[in-house]
Amino acid sequence: MEEKDVTPTQIFDTLAIRFREAKALEHKIDSNLHFTLTDQTKGNYLYTVKVQNGKLEVKTGHHNKPTCTVRTKAQTYVDVNLGKTKPQMAIMLGKIKVSNLPEMFLFAQLFEKFTLDYVK
Repeated sequence: MEEKDVTPTQIFDTLAIRFREAKALEHKIDSNLHFTLTDQTKGNYLYTVKVQNGKLEVKTGHHNKPTCTVRTKAQTYVDVNLGKTKPQMAIMLGKIKVSNLPEMFLFAQLFEKFTLDYVK
């Protein structure tokens, strides 16, 4: 697997194994994030990521009322996860739109860094 072949789906599929349950419990995270990732050739990727009581749930589509929404291009999301793009810069430049920045930054700390080793 090469970086150019990574898809948003593969990144979302690794969230469960990269999840830091202890950190979620420590910070008493209760979040329901909606991700909308656009791709003109493959269509949109819609995900809901819920963290409650130290448990993680990832679903395709948008479910329940979000506490934070994230909108960006699919490639920008992949580039941030691969470390090619700094998330703060992408947000400042409007490449990523986040409805609740404090929640998003806390949420991001709940996961080990994504690497190609996680993708089978």
